[in-house]
Amino acid sequence: MRLLYNPTQLTCNLTIGNWPATEGIQKITGFSRGWHHWNSIRLGYNRSDGAKFVRLFLYAYVKGKRNEQLITTVKVGTKVDVELSFKHHVFAAIIRGKFGQYSKVE
Repeated sequence: MRLLYNPTQLTCNLTIGNWPATEGIQKITGFSRGWHHWNSIRLGYNRSDGAKFVRLFLYAYVKGKRNEQLITTVKVGTKVDVELSFKHHVFAAIIRGKFGQYSKVE
């Protein structure tokens, strides 16, 4: 089998929405390198009921094992630039906005 799509980086701009409260981490965006629960990287969020802030997470599956890390907490309505990358089994997330820059590496 030959993969036609072999991503290493994803960038996007988004506005943190007034998303529903959740206990778990909900996927916002991401990509995989093959099977989605084997080698994949995702940006996710969770939020407490009625909170004015959203917690952003890097979560990745590395050889089938799920890893999660809190990146930062962002106020609803904030515009952010997102960069997710995967190189040599290293996953990274960078979040940029008026509040500064935050990054995590797995």
